[in-house]
Parts: sequence; C-alpha cells; structure tokens
Amino acid sequence: MSDYLHDRHFSLFEALQILVQVRPQLEDLKTLKKALDRQGFNLSASPVQTGPALSANGHKPYPKEFIRLTHILHLLTERGIQVKDVGGGLIDFPHLRDGGEEVYLCWKLGEETIGYWHPIEDGFAGRRPIETL
Repeated sequence: MSDYLHDRHFSLFEALQILVQVRPQLEDLKTLKKALDRQGFNLSASPVQTGPALSANGHKPYPKEFIRLTHILHLLTERGIQVKDVGGGLIDFPHLRDGGEEVYLCWKLGEETIGYWHPIEDGFAGRRPIETL
C-alpha cells in the first residue's frame, strides 16, 4: 500500500501534453459556471445528483449546463487531474519530485504553460516557480 494521496502521478512532460488536450474543457467549464451563476444555480451548495438529470428533490431537472459541467469534471478527474476552481480554470496534476515527495504541478486558465508547482498542503498560495521543482 502506498503512502501517497494519489494513485496517478504525472511527469511535467505528460502534464504539458495533457494540458493542450484539456484546455478547451476548462474554458467550457468557465463558460458553463457563468451560465449557471446567471441562473442563480449555486454550485457550491449543489447536492450530488440523485437520479438521471433530476435534482435532489427528485422533481426539478438540473439545468443542462450543470449536466454538461459534471460530465466534464468527471472526464478530468477520471484522468487524475485535480480541479480546484471550476470558474477560474485552476487545476493541479499530482507529481512526484525527486526523492518521492508528492506535490502538485499547478496551472490556471490564462497561463501560457505550467509554470508553477506547490506542496500539497500549501495550495495555490504556496505556488513556486517550476524551475525550483
């Protein structure tokens, strides 16, 4: 049994390749979140989906934007990507530094490339330049 938090770890090269593929999905997430915000749908207060396209009370359907957003989130997390901020397009790729320290390679929508990493417990505020990895 591993002492690591994550089963999947990415090299910087792998993360950069995947980033090219998932960038459009992260842009879609941002757009979908804005649409849900305009409808007054609070993602942070949303219960887990309890039935096929039905809200927790079983009567009112979830907005189509919510169904699409949860599908994209599922695709990303299935790949091992940690989605930290849906509206901001903030993601982390679990990575093992030399010596076996588990950290995150950190990227945010609008950044050209993966330029930062951080210890898991430090979060976004603890981002450090990729050159120090």
